[in-house]
Amino acid sequence: MNLLKKSTVLVVDDDEFTLNLIVQFLVGEGCVVYKADSGRQAIQWLECHRPDVLLTGVYMPGMNGLELARWFTNVYPDTPFLFMSGGATGKDIAEGYELGACKFLPKPFSREELFNSLTSALNAARTHTLRQFSLPLDDD
Repeated sequence: MNLLKKSTVLVVDDDEFTLNLIVQFLVGEGCVVYKADSGRQAIQWLECHRPDVLLTGVYMPGMNGLELARWFTNVYPDTPFLFMSGGATGKDIAEGYELGACKFLPKPFSREELFNSLTSALNAARTHTLRQFSLPLDDD
C-alpha cells in the first residue's frame, strides 16, 4: 500500500531546482504537495493548514529548517517531519533528531530514499509510534 498516495506533504527548501524536482516526484506518487522557499513562507501556510508530513531543508535564509521544526513541533506535535541538506554539520543533524525528526536525508538522495523515508514517517504517525524512539526511523 502506498501511504504517500493522497497524503499532504509540505516541502520547504530555498533551492528552487531541488524543490521543484521533489514536488514533481511526489505529485507523480499521488501526493498533494505544497511548497515553500523559506521557513517564514512555510509558517504562513502552516498557520491555516496541517500537512501529513513536512520535508524541510536545514539551511535557508531568514528562518532555517531547525527554527521551522521548533515552531512546527509546538503546533503539530504528532505530525512527522524530515530534514534534507547537502552540508549539514553533525551538530545540526543531532539537533534535528532531538527536535523529533524522523530522518535526515543528505543531498543528493535518490527517489527511493525519499519514498522510503516519507513512507516510514507516515507509517509511524499512523501507528502512533512517532515519538517512541529517539533514534532515526529505519527505512525498511
